[in-house]
Amino acid sequence: MPIATPAYGQAGVVLDGRPNLMVMLDYRHKAYGSVACVANPATNILIALFGADDGPGFGWRDIDDVKLGVEWRRSHDLTLRSGYFYNTLVVGSRNVSLNILAPATTQFHITAGGELKLNQNWFLELAVMYAPMSTVIGAEIRTPSQLLDIATTQYGVTLGVKYFFNTITSQ
Repeated sequence: MPIATPAYGQAGVVLDGRPNLMVMLDYRHKAYGSVACVANPATNILIALFGADDGPGFGWRDIDDVKLGVEWRRSHDLTLRSGYFYNTLVVGSRNVSLNILAPATTQFHITAGGELKLNQNWFLELAVMYAPMSTVIGAEIRTPSQLLDIATTQYGVTLGVKYFFNTITSQ
């Protein structure tokens, strides 16, 4: 059976030298090139059917990404967070046609958020994310003289509520 999930390796470091400030840095390599259904070039649509070993894929390449995060514990009840994420581009201009289905053009995003302690057991969390427009332009497979572009802009908001059962308090 063919591999369907890309292998990846990841390493990170956390600097927590101050009582209220933490800085986190992660690096990850994701091997999309080892998974035929996403790594095969889109132009294979001219020689094989979808699902075949040599069939068309999205033409995704291996990528590297870096994440940087900062957490500031402003008080016992309020923690603020921010982050930055960057990855190498997964799709090239040769594979734009098929990537209309999965326009993976985003290369970086920024995040901000925090956590508010409401009482001993209840916490409220909020995070926002923004990824500015990123575009890839390439030739249409069957009509190479026609150019296509795929682009994405992303926004995200997450609101969460946490409840801790059986919270142990120090005396």
